[in-house]
Amino acid sequence: MINPLNPPQNITSTLCENRYTHLHAGVDFSTGKKNGLPVLAVMDGEAKQVKITYRGYGKCLYLFHKDGYITVYAHLSKFSEEIEEYLKPHYKKNPYPGIVEIIPPIFYKKGDVIAYSGESGFGFPHLHFELRKGIETLNPIPYFNFSNSSKIFLKKIVIIPEAPYTSINGKFKKVSFKLPLKDEINVKGPFSLGIEAYEFQIGNKRGIQGFDLYLDEKLVSTLYFKGFSYEDYYGIRFILNYLSFGNSIYNLNPPKNNPYNFFKGENYFDLKEGKYKFKVNVKGLSSEKSFEFFIKTSKPLPKPPILKENIFYKSHFFLSGIEGMFYPENINIFKVGGVDYYIGNLKPKEIFKIGPFEIKHKEKFSVPFCFYLTKYENGFLEPKTLQLNMEPKDLGLTKRAEINVNLPELKEKEKVGIYGARGNFYYGNNWEGDKLKAEVFAPDDYVLLEDKIPPEILKAYKKKNKVFVITKDIGSGIPWDGVQVKILGRDYILEYDPDHYKAIGELKDKGKGEIIVKDRAGNKRIKIFHF
Repeated sequence: MINPLNPPQNITSTLCENRYTHLHAGVDFSTGKKNGLPVLAVMDGEAKQVKITYRGYGKCLYLFHKDGYITVYAHLSKFSEEIEEYLKPHYKKNPYPGIVEIIPPIFYKKGDVIAYSGESGFGFPHLHFELRKGIETLNPIPYFNFSNSSKIFLKKIVIIPEAPYTSINGKFKKVSFKLPLKDEINVKGPFSLGIEAYEFQIGNKRGIQGFDLYLDEKLVSTLYFKGFSYEDYYGIRFILNYLSFGNSIYNLNPPKNNPYNFFKGENYFDLKEGKYKFKVNVKGLSSEKSFEFFIKTSKPLPKPPILKENIFYKSHFFLSGIEGMFYPENINIFKVGGVDYYIGNLKPKEIFKIGPFEIKHKEKFSVPFCFYLTKYENGFLEPKTLQLNMEPKDLGLTKRAEINVNLPELKEKEKVGIYGARGNFYYGNNWEGDKLKAEVFAPDDYVLLEDKIPPEILKAYKKKNKVFVITKDIGSGIPWDGVQVKILGRDYILEYDPDHYKAIGELKDKGKGEIIVKDRAGNKRIKIFHF
């Protein structure tokens, strides 16, 4: 395959990189912070389908090739002239028509211009590229010819306890060690490993391509990002272990129930007393780097300690409280500091109720969870429920979870929606009678908030026949058509870009008019402006 951009550009993000809620499904090419670079067909193919959405991939083109391969080009500013002409009737009905089939398909030779790069959908200027076959997205790196050198950076090795009684250098929690590491690590009890590493090339920091883990010269775990099924799109936490919010490492041991065939090996280590040599070989696009470290193991304490630093912590097989408890088979209640903690295994299709919340996961296996309620104290919006906390945060799941919230006493429901409590991510307000329904990226923390705060209009100006409005909203957010101009009896809908907090639209009229901004909760801000 050829480079899909003209002139050729570097890869800035790779397959399976961290996107917090999901795996990155392709590779990103730099466009030098510019829009409008010609996008080329990487090989002969037919344009059979486009997808045009407000967020996500924005303007996206699908080329179908022989042997069942499909290449995907996303975040485009526009398509080729032939495709844009074909789409005109669809644009008149809806600027975001979703999936549009191209009948008959348009054939493109390798190297033909099929579109132009942009920043539609989510993110800033770049080209997202995928290679698919069936329901799988494949790693396209082996199909390209890259000559630029890169460098691997190894930052930390992390020892993760795999039992309530496991200690690492005397600490009963995950412990990080900066690399290179000279001193041996003392571990008592079962453990697994993680690594913080990345690849650097021409100003770009990106994810690694894989690794091999050796124990006393024997290969015990291996990962290489070959590709994955879209059925497992949300399984990012099987690959990454979250040390804290926004801070993650690669698991060197595949967790229990790991769905990916590109990640194989020992789930954890439970070693006899002795001294062991570990070696990790980390692989990038065009470089590799290895390091060694030593772990000394000895017998653990006969019973779990009483933990004072954390109420609980997680490994892949247990969640430990202040009494060092394993997950019970059924959900049990434990009171700590006046808070009730519900700890146990949630079976497939089983619904767990806590306060007004009902939670159900979609996995085929039982999932260990801890649920508890606390007061929400993280924003400007008014909470209508306590905050639902779900632990452990680094638990691997491949599908979204369902949350239903029953609030029959709530009267004004149109302004109340479900939010992610840590980042105020808005999941919507899909009310069915007295019940709000949502699909969420579990496990995380959630709360129902009431948004009565209208958006802010920060700035407005006009250039030639285009009007620009800078506007922000701290709650439910502004939809793509949430900014409107009324002037001389006519209404103009501007297109809102939440990444730049900017709405842009055509406006030929001059004079006094109104700028109206409306958020998803129905709050409205109006400002008089002279155009």
